[in-house]
Amino acid sequence: MDKGIRLFAALTALTAVGWAGPAFATTCPETPEQSDTNPETGHFFEVYSADEISWADAKACADSKVDLSGVPGHLATITSSSEDAWIDNLRNESGLGQVWVGGFQAP
Repeated sequence: MDKGIRLFAALTALTAVGWAGPAFATTCPETPEQSDTNPETGHFFEVYSADEISWADAKACADSKVDLSGVPGHLATITSSSEDAWIDNLRNESGLGQVWVGGFQAP
């Protein structure tokens, strides 16, 4: 089964506006700028664009997406250098700058 992964990009400088609860600081985009399936992993990626979206809001928007088969979305989790390069190429094809991806770093 393909795993849906969403990448959120900002057209202007990305700013951390803080998470203030369930309301989004920006409206979640409905239509991806770019989408494709990584042939190496079978993971399906979508790139969305939103002006000045914080990481927390990008995560919440990605988490709110569900594909046609009912698989919930999430920010991309990059698992290898080849997947990182493939994602970077997808971002470049969309014509966007920086993107938010998932991840966690312990304190």
